[in-house]
Amino acid sequence: MPESQATDNESSEQENKERPSVLREFTALGQTSTYRIFTEGVDFSKPVGVVMRLHGDGDNETTQPEGVLSDIAAVAADHNMILVAPRSPDTAFGAVWWQELDIHVAWLKQLVQEVILRIKGVDPKDIWWMGYSGGSEILGYGILPFGGELVTGGALMMAGGGAPERLPEGSPLSQSPADLPLSWVVGTLDDGSTSPDGFNAIQAARSGEEFYRDLGFDQTSLEFIPGIDHYGLPQAESLDEFLDAKRD
Repeated sequence: MPESQATDNESSEQENKERPSVLREFTALGQTSTYRIFTEGVDFSKPVGVVMRLHGDGDNETTQPEGVLSDIAAVAADHNMILVAPRSPDTAFGAVWWQELDIHVAWLKQLVQEVILRIKGVDPKDIWWMGYSGGSEILGYGILPFGGELVTGGALMMAGGGAPERLPEGSPLSQSPADLPLSWVVGTLDDGSTSPDGFNAIQAARSGEEFYRDLGFDQTSLEFIPGIDHYGLPQAESLDEFLDAKRD
């Protein structure tokens, strides 16, 4: 039996279509957690895109799908994309992504490869990632450098998204096209003074955008939203604008 095992497979495809969202479990590398998948309003007779949404530190939004996730899922469906919202398998640090980085990047990669890309109709060339706060951090210095082959559409990092110290040798990101869209959105008040841990999202976003722009990516952008602190960014609206501007 392979080390990783998913409870999702093609036999559950019809169930997914008939329900607003389904919560499932995934195990890989000895790490087990859940992910919620939204397929309502998606036409599987056409190519289907994917939005992989990574939550902020400690957030348990997968248990409350009627909130922000439903809004994001509606935007994704308007673009004929499913939304996948995994919860970090971390137990030692309170469900964060950026601690034990190697393990969490590998867990996410296997979730995509062994579950999401096996859903009938999903286009492997149309995989987009979206993170918030700690979810943006693992995108900036985890997923993009070490799992860039799975970022085939683009990445939207909100309230964070810092830069790795360097691009690791042989990084799959080095094979990505220069026009891969990478966007950062942050509030003008998100300088650490409104976060309990003092996390300066403005600094992180600036360093991330500069790092990838300097690497040669010519479709980076950094947006500052006036008067917004760490918790008030319009997530669904920002995703809609990003996909409208960047997705064919």
